[in-house]
Amino acid sequence: MRSQINALAEAGRPNLNDVIYRRGEIQWPKENLRLEVYSLAAGKDGSFAAAERFNSLAAFAWLFRDQIISKLESDIDAHADDGALTPAQRVARSTQVRAEILLNEREEEALIVAMEAGGASFARRPDADPRAVLGLSDDAPASVE
Repeated sequence: MRSQINALAEAGRPNLNDVIYRRGEIQWPKENLRLEVYSLAAGKDGSFAAAERFNSLAAFAWLFRDQIISKLESDIDAHADDGALTPAQRVARSTQVRAEILLNEREEEALIVAMEAGGASFARRPDADPRAVLGLSDDAPASVE
């Protein structure tokens, strides 16, 4: 959004070279238009016309760049609901999810132990959390590196 407004504002910057060096006139921003012209007469194809006009939107952006950016940022913030977490929320949620995963792995290990006690053989996942497999405290490191 900022780059779009900055580009528009730069396109709206008046050229002051003639004023500064030749005591001439301000060269206001212009935009070229290409217009398709249709004829109502039967069998006539459309043609094109060119025109040039003052680029009022670009000039407006040049004059009020900061206010436009501020207003757009405000509107984006007001309407954006991307569910993004703050860094603190992300840490808390990540901690909660890791605790839930460890709890599930502890339940998985209990099922494996029960199956083995009944005579079945069951291979553990190679990426199983050692705290779950060995019955270690939640505070123990999750892996040995």
